[in-house]
Amino acid sequence: MSSTAKLSELSHAYLIEGERDIALREARRLARGILMPQDEATPLEALRDFREVPDEKVPIAMVRELTAGMYQRPLESAYRVLLLNYADLLREEAQNALLKSLEEPPSYIVWILVAENYHKLLPTIRSRCRLIHLSRARQDKISLFPEEEEALFQLLRKSFAGEGAVVFDRRETLSPWVDKKTETLSAITEILQNMLQYKSIQSFVSADPRRRAHCKALCQEVSFSQICLAIEQTEQLRGLLDVNINMPMAWEHFFLHLGSNSVNS
Repeated sequence: MSSTAKLSELSHAYLIEGERDIALREARRLARGILMPQDEATPLEALRDFREVPDEKVPIAMVRELTAGMYQRPLESAYRVLLLNYADLLREEAQNALLKSLEEPPSYIVWILVAENYHKLLPTIRSRCRLIHLSRARQDKISLFPEEEEALFQLLRKSFAGEGAVVFDRRETLSPWVDKKTETLSAITEILQNMLQYKSIQSFVSADPRRRAHCKALCQEVSFSQICLAIEQTEQLRGLLDVNINMPMAWEHFFLHLGSNSVNS
């Protein structure tokens, strides 16, 4: 058996929502990280413990076939990964068949569902998956200078620890992020996605080397659910900034409540 990542917080099912090509790219990265984190040369399709369903229309018979095949044990890894590219386009009867396989899967099975609109999936399916919402900003080029990203990591660490109020005793602290909102939002999104990946598979499939140590350190202090919530908060912040509201106030609110459920105000 080849080396497999240490999977401390691996879920039995992931639901990755975002633009189809972006979500699928991240789904495939996650699959590789679960199965062969140290092997980037072998095509994912060549891994015998990986099964991808790329069809836009998936009949219920295929879902039942996948469900029946779940009980085949892994051949090369500690896990088998089943990837559905168009989970949100499944008909209701196919979703019901899929639901049965999500309720009590074997311990070595990991489902990855890709959706552009996860609301099209049954609530019972959504509740059994770990949701990863991907932002459009993942396509943006990150252009913060190294010293700016270093400062951003320190700010994120304090914010996650609930120490944002101390940081913002002086309003000028916000100036760099207000002035470079696009670059900062892109950097935060990338950092949070790297953290999400590390939390799931204890490895980085494709992260900037200079960022790995910081992400790893942050992951020791922040829970998976906090990271997911922070991603949602980043999306909310993006929407607020797009309509030109008071930018310093929006940034301050974001950093003061990062990763906390007490954000509605």
